[in-house]
Amino acid sequence: MRESEVTQQAELRIIRRAFAKHVLAAAGVSDVRVLARQVEGVILVLRHGRASRDAAQDAVRMLTSARSRVLGVVLNHADVRAAGRPPYRFPNDDNGHGA
Repeated sequence: MRESEVTQQAELRIIRRAFAKHVLAAAGVSDVRVLARQVEGVILVLRHGRASRDAAQDAVRMLTSARSRVLGVVLNHADVRAAGRPPYRFPNDDNGHGA
């Protein structure tokens, strides 16, 4: 095990003791593979227009082959108006934009 992985595991133990819920971010593929094996689940975040469908599928395959649990996918920066539909709002949205 590399020194960086040992350090990362120690940091995760500290985070787990200090917080009931935590969210970690990793951008590099090698970081994701190592981190994915040490957490309960992974949420894949993609940027609309930057990640192709093939790249997204490859990322999910990589995560599942690393035995990580893929909880879901978030698509950021999508222009929902371009789809011809209004953005979804929760019925109890009282931030001034609700239905």
